[in-house]
Amino acid sequence: MITLKMCSVKKKFVLFILCIVSLGGKNSLTLTPESSINISEENTLASFNIDESKDTVHLNIPYYPLRSEDDLDILLKEIGDARVVLLGEASHGTSEYYRWRSSISKRLIKEKGFNFIAVEGEWADSYRVNDFIKEKKQDSTAVIALLKNYNRWPTWMWGNYEVTSLVSWLNAYNQNKQDSSKVGFFGLDVYCL
Repeated sequence: MITLKMCSVKKKFVLFILCIVSLGGKNSLTLTPESSINISEENTLASFNIDESKDTVHLNIPYYPLRSEDDLDILLKEIGDARVVLLGEASHGTSEYYRWRSSISKRLIKEKGFNFIAVEGEWADSYRVNDFIKEKKQDSTAVIALLKNYNRWPTWMWGNYEVTSLVSWLNAYNQNKQDSSKVGFFGLDVYCL
């Protein structure tokens, strides 16, 4: 359990942030007269309580160590029927984040029917990746040559080993799909303009 001390001015802001973090598709919040917040038992991610007499917030946030892709089961369960999932990172260029983001993306595609990945990457360079993954089966040498097209800052963000593996997987995954069912890969930045 994490205990936060705070002044009254900050209390509503922290409460607001905690509500945003805790809200999900089937989760519900109940505000009681004692100013404590109860999250329905269906919520497996977090619970917290505000103790105004001590001016503290008690957080109970369970953690789930990631050792294998099976450890992502609880995340996929919490995602439920969501049609949009945003995957962030604490730092750019960290191999572990790239690998876990790839694992989550693959499972969302295979198990939940997601049909594109949008990245914080340059539009034109990422569209080359989109075209590549929808073409005939390619080997890793071709993927490496393709990712060298990410030649604007930051070149290392998408032109790296972990993304090479993901692009190879996407290319293989799309091989037996109709054109309209192939997974896409798109960049949201427009450095080239």
